[in-house]
Amino acid sequence: MLLTAKSEPAHQVKGLEAGADDYVTKPFSLPVLDAKVQNILRSRRRLKEYYSSATEIVPENIALNTLDEEFLRKAITIVEESLSDPEFSVQKFSRNIGMSRSSLYLKLKAITGESTTDFIKRIKFKKAAELLETKAHSVTEVAYMSGFSSLSYFSTSFKQYYGVLPTEYISGKHTQS
Repeated sequence: MLLTAKSEPAHQVKGLEAGADDYVTKPFSLPVLDAKVQNILRSRRRLKEYYSSATEIVPENIALNTLDEEFLRKAITIVEESLSDPEFSVQKFSRNIGMSRSSLYLKLKAITGESTTDFIKRIKFKKAAELLETKAHSVTEVAYMSGFSSLSYFSTSFKQYYGVLPTEYISGKHTQS
């Protein structure tokens, strides 16, 4: 939220296009400012709740501005391009996106409500589920294609994420909850 003395429409547009949730000019009313902040916080909470229950990351459904949308698209692309790399880590992710680990964590946490590790896992498991649904690959192949170097770790992690083992997922038991 920008609080400024610059009240010209061109400045307001520039501030909003830069990613501000709101643009408040001086003089301002403290109760109005407080109400705007509460609305922004409430909408962010609702987005985080939505995001945490969705299995797919859709930037335009999560991000509140175009900069966050672009950031999420870039982050998803980086993870997807490194999907089969078992050495892909938060460190490599942060290097590829051009941010420190802590900045990346804070940015993802603010937009999605998830840690960097959970963000990566969500993308990996979404891809693994898609591959399993095609039934074109074995569970072992899907594990390696999803960047897991251990089949047992993949299976236990998959079960924690989806509530069923990969073999049960293939047989359709995930839809009977």
